[in-house]
Amino acid sequence: MITANGNLSLTARQVYPTTGTTFSITSAGADATIRIGRSGSGEAPPVPYSAGGNLSIQAAHIVQGGVIRVPFGNLTLGSNTARTTGTGASLVTIAPATQSMVLATAALPAYRPAASPFPTPPPPTPSSGTSL
Repeated sequence: MITANGNLSLTARQVYPTTGTTFSITSAGADATIRIGRSGSGEAPPVPYSAGGNLSIQAAHIVQGGVIRVPFGNLTLGSNTARTTGTGASLVTIAPATQSMVLATAALPAYRPAASPFPTPPPPTPSSGTSL
């Protein structure tokens, strides 16, 4: 788990969980932003040798401009409820409900197998990103 109390920027060729793991990237800041960016240029790197992992990214604001892959796993970008841990007096909010998400034009969607019955969504067209 990567947890911040404010803004967090991750820049990588691709972001993915290792095989069979559950990993979270969160920010507890009430108005904080997690930005995923892509390093390098040209074609995206090959799909990682990883399968069945779970990746959750949650913050008040998320800007997804990188390559996130979760082959045969689960990806959760944001949530409409706060993420907490503990109970009773020990209850701590580790991420507020997501207020906004931007999918930048450089972003690649999470990997789906070639035989997926789901159509590939068209990429966002505005150069500054698409706000959801």
